[in-house]
Amino acid sequence: MVKRIYFFKGNSYFEYDPRPGTDRVVKGPIAIDTRFKGLKGSDFASGIKAAVNWGDGFVYLFRGDEYWKYDALSDRVDTPKPRKISDGWPTFPASFQTGIDAAFNSGTGKAYFFKGNQYLRYHIGDDRVDTPDPGTSPYPRDISDPNGWHGLTPAFQSGIDAAAFGGDGKIYFFKGAEYVRLSFASRTVDVVNPPYPLSIATIWSGLPATVEAAVEWIQAGSATLDISLNPTGCQHATGPGILDAGLGRAFLIQASFASTGHPSVCGSAEYRQFVQGSHFLDGERISESLPDPGGGPPIPLPPRPAPGAPDNFQEDGNKGKARFYGHRNGPPDPDGKYDKPDQRSGCRYTATDVPAVSGRVGQSANVDLDFKGVIIDVNADNEVLVEKRWTVTCSGVL
Repeated sequence: MVKRIYFFKGNSYFEYDPRPGTDRVVKGPIAIDTRFKGLKGSDFASGIKAAVNWGDGFVYLFRGDEYWKYDALSDRVDTPKPRKISDGWPTFPASFQTGIDAAFNSGTGKAYFFKGNQYLRYHIGDDRVDTPDPGTSPYPRDISDPNGWHGLTPAFQSGIDAAAFGGDGKIYFFKGAEYVRLSFASRTVDVVNPPYPLSIATIWSGLPATVEAAVEWIQAGSATLDISLNPTGCQHATGPGILDAGLGRAFLIQASFASTGHPSVCGSAEYRQFVQGSHFLDGERISESLPDPGGGPPIPLPPRPAPGAPDNFQEDGNKGKARFYGHRNGPPDPDGKYDKPDQRSGCRYTATDVPAVSGRVGQSANVDLDFKGVIIDVNADNEVLVEKRWTVTCSGVL
């Protein structure tokens, strides 16, 4: 099911979680130019009239005869300025090039655009207005066409204000202060009691009475996480100095992400690693530090809490070029990578960690650390998809 639908009204947007148990606005109203980087100062900051998630990490925003391609994975506009619809969508009929009222991606390789009392189907792979099915009228066609949308009231047949893909084969149309839910397979309004259309404000908790645009946002799909400790146990190592030595145990991180149907994309999932515990030399706890995710001074490694006390985990990090595990917006990790196809949208992350304590030859050393690895959906308020915990312990003489 879709995790987030973004609704637009005036210069604000609302982030809605439609899942049972939540089914309410979780953020908003928030100014469009606060959330959508690169739109500040543009006409789009004062209102978006239609939006469509293209299924590849990009979302198209429409206003008047212009559109803006938004990179939802990198969270910024993809071009320095908006483009004319007539330039980017040359197969649109002239009436659609002057502006779009509503649009949605069906998740079947086809997108639907609405203008006035007409609509058209767009072939995403071929990047053109689609060829109509045999025996049906050409696009654009009336919303009320026999091969169009069924069960709509005359008000909805005359045009809609917004549309969104809801997952599970459901589509939502919005018109004035009302909405309807349709089954996409039959393109028919669902039968409920009381019947559609229903009030937006009384059903969609936290939304205003009317909305101007809607779009399902990108999200993570399914994910798996495997942690493999070095089967040979603790390893000794020598340091740069003649008497320098180390003791530790390596583990391999293997995180996999799957795009499990629109609007899921691999790039919405990220791995995070957290740690608590201690390093000891000759029985004394030594001071270790972790980089601050917020960019501040290093944070001391927190000790394991007392029995019954809350966890004390702090995000783990490296001392090298890639300061944190699994952050896609950081520099490439020399010990791990996103692949298929890249760090921006890859569906796999692998890395090796070697928690160790360093000292002088002959000292007694001990590593006693708890780790927590999670895969999160960064586009659903860092919702945890998978979590695993493990402990790394090593004792010996350096």
